[in-house]
Order: sequence, then structure tokens, then C-alpha cells
Amino acid sequence: MTSKPFTLASQIKKEIGNRIFLCSIALFLIVFGLAFYDISTEIDQLPLRINPEIKPLETFSTNQILIDNARTIQLKLNDFNANNNAFNVKWIPHITAKSNQVHWHFPLLWSYNYPLGKIAGFQLGYFKISGSIVNDPVLMNEFLIRFGLLLFFSIALFTLLLPLAKKIPDKLFIAPINRFLDLIADNPAANEHDLSPPIELRELETKILTLISNTKEYERSQALIQLGNSVAQVVHDIRSPLSALNALIKRADNLPEQQRVTMRNVSQRINDIANNLLAQYRNPNRADEHILKPELVSILLDRMISEKRAQYHEKPIEFQLTITDAAHSAFAMIEAQRLKSALSNLIDNAIEALPEQGNIHLRLEIAESDLAITISDNGCGIPLELQADILAGGVSIGKKEGNGIGLSSSRRLIESWNGRFELESIPDHGTHIRILLPETDAANWFLSKLLLLPSQTIVILDDDPLIHDIWKKRFSDETLASENIHFLQFTDANTLSATFPTLPENTLFLVDYELPQYAGNGLNLIHTLDIASRSILVTNHDDVLDLRDRCLKSGIPILPKVFATHIPISVLSQQPEIIFIDDNPTITESWRFMAELAGKKILTFNDIHSARKVILSLPKKTLIYVDADLTNHERGEDFAKELFELGYHELYLATGHEMEKFAHCYWLKEVIGKDPPFNV
Repeated sequence: MTSKPFTLASQIKKEIGNRIFLCSIALFLIVFGLAFYDISTEIDQLPLRINPEIKPLETFSTNQILIDNARTIQLKLNDFNANNNAFNVKWIPHITAKSNQVHWHFPLLWSYNYPLGKIAGFQLGYFKISGSIVNDPVLMNEFLIRFGLLLFFSIALFTLLLPLAKKIPDKLFIAPINRFLDLIADNPAANEHDLSPPIELRELETKILTLISNTKEYERSQALIQLGNSVAQVVHDIRSPLSALNALIKRADNLPEQQRVTMRNVSQRINDIANNLLAQYRNPNRADEHILKPELVSILLDRMISEKRAQYHEKPIEFQLTITDAAHSAFAMIEAQRLKSALSNLIDNAIEALPEQGNIHLRLEIAESDLAITISDNGCGIPLELQADILAGGVSIGKKEGNGIGLSSSRRLIESWNGRFELESIPDHGTHIRILLPETDAANWFLSKLLLLPSQTIVILDDDPLIHDIWKKRFSDETLASENIHFLQFTDANTLSATFPTLPENTLFLVDYELPQYAGNGLNLIHTLDIASRSILVTNHDDVLDLRDRCLKSGIPILPKVFATHIPISVLSQQPEIIFIDDNPTITESWRFMAELAGKKILTFNDIHSARKVILSLPKKTLIYVDADLTNHERGEDFAKELFELGYHELYLATGHEMEKFAHCYWLKEVIGKDPPFNV
């Protein structure tokens, strides 16, 4: 037989029940006692009711004693007692009664003495009268009436107090204790109790909740520490073979550069993933802190599609990438590594849903003020009724081991960048995923267009024949040829160094970063030859943040090699008299219009880096106007000082700020407003 499990609540109820039972018994005894006490006061009044009945016996007895016939007294009493059930009379002769008071013999008997007096000095004795409450109808009725009334009021009081005796412990003890037990057991029902416990119990509850929270936080921290140690070990184990792989890539001079770039990008992605994991678990409090940067999306897609072609080269899958002309130079404010991971995951999901032979098509275009990335496949598709659940996460279609987090996590990531994630799918036909990202200004390291001067010499230094073919094709354009642009190609840095003294001062250098036959890299060569103001770094390493920073400090713009095919190239038809730099295209357009009306030759720019290369090829007497507040936190007065130190003295600050703010700028000839200073 199993015993009922012990609980604090059941024990409290049991103890309260026992005490209520004992109190009930005590109350009954008190009621019974009070009733008897009332009857005892009535017994004192018995002689007043009984003595009139005894008076005839007293007279009879006195007469019989006078005639010396005492024997008949007892006979008389026997006859009286036989006919009277309420009390009994006994004659005690010749003795004086010690007390005439009524005596109560607990619990139900009573007695008192009735004196007979004296005759001629002769003591007659007394009657001893005794009886029982039970046998006395008057007393019994009085007792029952009093007992009944007291019992009725007691029961009524008990009936009123008993529910309170249960509710108060339930409210003050049992229910709060059950709630605490639920809290300790992490039971959701703990929040369903509608309680207002005393302040002491509320304090106890607060401390219990704090203890539970601290315990859970400690358990989570311990789990994170353990996971972080595991992640650190995995990252450490990954880095060793990655280092070896990177060393092999650097020595793989015999491989085409495109293959080296793909290998380097894959290696770098693995390294970025490992570093992000390590950073997250070493400092989990900063896991949600991400820095957004303007990134060239077309380059990310081009490298992603190259990686996927290499990854799935053994499968009959056709990968296509389409980038519209306007989208080649478009930037979005994102995290490059996280977007690459999301796109890689989406493409992998699409491939897993493909039949034996399939197509994956990526498209990048401008959609009003957004950049639109579309990923299309001809896979199994997703039923309409499941699309919402898949975007919410936890549901997978067409994958043997899928968990459904690819689409949902990608959607959350894109939306965190103020973008939109759209899904269109038809079962047995395929799926289209459209990612819309707000377009932003180009990064300050990026060269968006190549502006040349008539008869300028262009030097190309690159070890990749494919790049030379691209530039040769670009500079063979009839428009450029008519402007007498000189085009020189070098594959070796040492040969360029030897030829350098013979080159014109206005030569523009397009230098590769990776120079296998050179002891350093292209950036080192630029600094060695002191041609930073006339150089552009053409490289596939444009995604390296450290390289971007070094180029920015040196004033060297970066041209991604993939963009070499698409960068706009133009030649100034005539040498400008005025240069105007403002990040607002509307303002630069108004200056250009007013200059044409005034017959002035003007060249406008919306960023410093585009203007720098052109300005350094112009005469020192050229008028240069620059805005104070430019994009990417650049200051016009600082750029003007840079030009002043290079010998340009016709420098003007075109700004809406007060002139006094720039009183210390001795290199400025004048501070003017935003209106063009032309007389039309």
C-alpha cells in the first residue's frame, strides 16, 4: 500500500483541521457546562417549588409524633414517594439538619434538608429531600432549552468561522507556498496565481526569483564557456591547415589569377567564419554588435558564383550571373561576411532542391532606390501554404536533412539592414528569392570612374594576361584613341622601375597588388616610386579591410579587377579652368549649368578621390572650389590644405558655414557661399 506523499500544504491543512476539531469539542463542552451552570442556579430555587408539597407531610408527621404513632410517618412517606417521580422524601428523626442549602451532586443529582422543628423541647428531626434533574420535568425542560439555544448559536458561529478558517490559511500560506513551489520547479502555472501575499512573502518570492534567475544565468554562462572552449579549439585546429593553404596559394604563380583569387576567397571566408565564431563566444555580450559598411554588391555576387562553380563542379548544375550596367558600381550598407554566408546558404538550399540537372541564376539590378538580388532555381518549389511557416523557421522542403532555418535567418538578417526579403515559388517549377537592399553612396576607397586628360600616358602593371587584355580592349576604344592616350603595359615591377624615370609627369599608374616577381606588393612599389597621387590600385584584394585603410591614408583609390570591365572611362575634351567638388549632385549640376552660361570650362566631382587624380594632372593655377562637409566624414578644408602643400594656391571653400569658422585656414584664398561665383 503506497502512502500519500507528504506536502507542506497538506500538512498545514491537516494541522488546521485537527485544531478546528479540538476547538469544536471544547466549544461543545463549554456549551454543555454553561447549560449545567444555568440549571445549577435553578436548583437553588427548588425549595420554593417543592416546600409547598412537603408542608402537608410536615403537618402529618407532627400530629403522628404527638399521638405517639411515628410508625405511620414512614408509611406515609413510602406512599408519597411511590406517587412522586420528581423527588424522594426521607425522614431523619431526632437529629437537627446541619444545613438547609440545596446541594448538587454532579452530574445530575441534588438534595436538601427540610427541618421539622421542636415540640416541648423534643427534636422532631428533618426530611431529606433528593432527586435527579432527569426525573424533574421542569429542570429537564430548562436544561434542554438552554442547551439547545447555546448549541444552536455555537453551531451557527462554527458554520460562519469554518470557511474563514480554511480561506485564510489558503490565502496566506497554502496558495503562496504552492506558488513558490511552482517557481522553484520553473512551472508556468506560477504566473497564473492571482495573489496579493503579505509583504514578507513577497520579499521571499523576490529572493526566490532572483536565486532562480542567477542559477539559470550561471548555467548559461557555464554552457557558453564550455562551448567557447570547444569553438576556440576548433578555430585553432582550422587555422593551421588554413595557414598552409594560404602559403601554397601565394606560391602558386603558375595558376591563373582567377583560380588563385577563388582559392584565396574561399580560404578567407573560412577564416572569417572561424574568427566570428571565436569573437562571439569569447565575448557573448557583443554577439549582436555588428558594424555595417558600404560594400560593392556586384563583386560579392561575382565571387560567390565563382566559389559555387568550384564547389559543385562535379554536378550538372549551370550557374548564371546577370548584373545590369547600373548595378555594377552600386553599394549597399551591409556586413559583407554575413551577406556572403546568407547567399551561400540560400544557394546551397536551392541546389539541394534541384533535380538531377538544374539551373541557378543570380541577378543584380537597380529597383528604384534599392539594389535587388534575385536567386532563381528550377527546383521542386515550395507549396503556398507552407511558405509563411518556412519564412518563420523550422520547416524544410525538398531537403533530406534540412531544418528550415536558411530562409528565416536570411530574412531576419536582410530586414535588420532595413531591406526586404521576398519569396515566390511554384511547386515543380522553381523558386525566386528577391532581396532588396537600400542603395547607398560608394565607399571612399572605391574608384567609380576613370577620368583622363588628353595625351595622358597610362601605365598598366599586372602579371595577369587577362587583365592586360581587358585594359587593351578598353583603351582601344575609338573615342579614347582619338584623344592620343598613350597606353603602356608591364608584367614585371622591376622593368617598370627601370623605365619610370623616362615617363611623363602626368602619367597615371594602374598597379596590381599581387606582384609575384617583386619582393613586396603593389602598394609598396607605389610608395617606393612616390607616385601615390598618380596611382590606382587594381586588385582582387579590395575586400581586405586593412588594405582599404592603408590606401585611404595614402590617398590611393582601389579599383576591383572585376570592375575593370565596367568602369566608365572618359577623357576631358579640354583643360578645365575651374574644379568644383560637392557631395550633392544637384549643386554640382547647377554650377555646371551656370558655368556653361558664363562660358567657363568647369569640371565637377561628388567625392574627393575621383577629383584628386584629375587635379594633380592640372596646372597649379587652376581654380578649385570645394565644399566643407563631404561624404564619409571628409573635410573640404583638409583636402584644400593637401593641395596647398602640393603647390595649388587658388583654393576656395564653398560652404554655408560662417567665415569665422575657417579663419585659421591660411591656405584658403577665400570662403564663399554655395552660389556659383560666375558673372552670367
